[in-house]
Amino acid sequence: MTEQKIKSVALFFLLAFLDEKVSLEATRAVLKKSRKQPDLFLKTVYKIFLIYRENPKFRLLATGIIQENSVVPANVNLSSWRQFLRDAEPRSLFPLIWIQILKQDEASVADAMGVTTGTLRTRVGQTLENLGHFVEAELAHA
Repeated sequence: MTEQKIKSVALFFLLAFLDEKVSLEATRAVLKKSRKQPDLFLKTVYKIFLIYRENPKFRLLATGIIQENSVVPANVNLSSWRQFLRDAEPRSLFPLIWIQILKQDEASVADAMGVTTGTLRTRVGQTLENLGHFVEAELAHA
């Protein structure tokens, strides 16, 4: 796996969990599994993401019962993103980060998830709209 792919995986998990320890742990799991099947790298990331997302510890992170180990500077306001992460479905969050932020091609992400590109585009569009509602609500209270 290239250094760029490793960085992309690490950034994906950091954005998805906002927790440095969980991100590193998940990235290591992907690297370990990808050694055996490097051509299935994005499918491996998706499977590991789903496993971590279903983990009870993640649910506690999402509800704020335990604090995340964040590398995000204190002056960066991610409250809309955090709220969005609590409510977002994994099947929507995964393509949003990979396509809109990490600029992975839609066909690769769709293949990793086992859906068509049309389904993927619909999910990304709906997810962007949902994220927009969180941002609008935050701005209205500012």
